[in-house]
Amino acid sequence: MKIENIPVFIINGFLDSGKTTFINTIIMSDGFYKTGNTLLIAYEDGEMPYNEKFLKEKFNTTVFMTTGSIGDEKLEQLITTNQISRIIIENNVMLEEELFKINNLEISQVVTIIDSNSFEMFYTNLRTKIAEMIRTANIVIFNRIDEKMQKLLSYKRTLSLLNNQADYIFQNSKGELIETLTDELPYDLETDIIEIKDENYNVFFFDSFDNKERYINKIVSLNAMSYVKDEVVLGRLAMPCCEDDVMLLGFISKIQGEMQNNNWYNIVAIVEYEKITDVEEPVLKVLEYKKIEKIKDPIIVF
Repeated sequence: MKIENIPVFIINGFLDSGKTTFINTIIMSDGFYKTGNTLLIAYEDGEMPYNEKFLKEKFNTTVFMTTGSIGDEKLEQLITTNQISRIIIENNVMLEEELFKINNLEISQVVTIIDSNSFEMFYTNLRTKIAEMIRTANIVIFNRIDEKMQKLLSYKRTLSLLNNQADYIFQNSKGELIETLTDELPYDLETDIIEIKDENYNVFFFDSFDNKERYINKIVSLNAMSYVKDEVVLGRLAMPCCEDDVMLLGFISKIQGEMQNNNWYNIVAIVEYEKITDVEEPVLKVLEYKKIEKIKDPIIVF
């Protein structure tokens, strides 16, 4: 089999995030070891070492430990000698060099694994690394979740700014899937006009996309900046990672009258839903608005 025809699965995560356990589970599944040979390339020696002999004899997996680039010649030798059908890469995200980017390899899937207990620490101190792992991921797994953790939805909302195409999976400390996550909203959905305070705009933005039934035909009051071109967009800028990641969290808006570009307004609007680029999204039908001074913290920083 040619190198370029072999699917590659990359598993990202910090040390002790659960990558080895996850990879062992995959390797030992029927869909893998009964359908060909696997090459496991590990760029770090984790807390749980691989039983190389056991994996080779029982699960048709060749383990190759390395701390440097492999190169095409060595890779081709490993593939040919062991008749490899697929490659799994346990990536060391702390290495500066992207060692897994070997010529002609087709990356089939990238999985990023996050230990929920240490996520906040890593996000505070290694935000750029977190961003790199999230942007490239097809699947993001939050594991080891404590029942008392109430911040998971806010984590997901933050990371969705970096990658809203990934599937986000949540697991408890037993490895069981958590099907639903709930958190208490910081505003009252039952009032005639739902007041969205400035510090809660990001919660409203993401929740209105995720939970149509909560907001359809509801009236909201909020402060937003106007972006006027072909249409009026009302929203806030957000910075999930660093200055290079500033983006707009905005709603397409229907409005009678004219708004000036790049001005701040307090608006009262009905939340409606329309298909935009084939996806149903919330749209604000503005009932009334007034110009205001720029708010104290105009950019949302996570």
